[in-house]
Amino acid sequence: MIRNTIAILFTLCCLNVQAQDSDRQARFEANLQETRARLALTPEQEEALKPILRSQFEAQAETLNKYGLEPGMAESGERPSFFELRKMRKEMQGIMESHEKQIAGVLSKDQMTTYEELREERRKAMRERIQSQR
Repeated sequence: MIRNTIAILFTLCCLNVQAQDSDRQARFEANLQETRARLALTPEQEEALKPILRSQFEAQAETLNKYGLEPGMAESGERPSFFELRKMRKEMQGIMESHEKQIAGVLSKDQMTTYEELREERRKAMRERIQSQR
């Protein structure tokens, strides 16, 4: 009986993780599609950017999860404090800065300007989501 219960709980946990991974993958693909369209990427640029953007996306998602702010991931009812949000912001800036040089090496100057605009739009949308959770 206990073994069956443990097996069921383990299976449910695995399914939950798979669903979260699927959601994360869908969000990444949506972001990539928007980036592709807005920047008019060539196939070569897309191929070069995809691993960079995936790395950045995953690092940002892990940071959001760490602070309980990734969609569907906040398990406790607690919200991050002002100081935790500031710490998170610094971590997110570090992630963006570490990837920015790699991205700039793939994009033209015009594309990089458009990418910065897109990034700012996404940052504003994230702030709004965070504020709506508070």
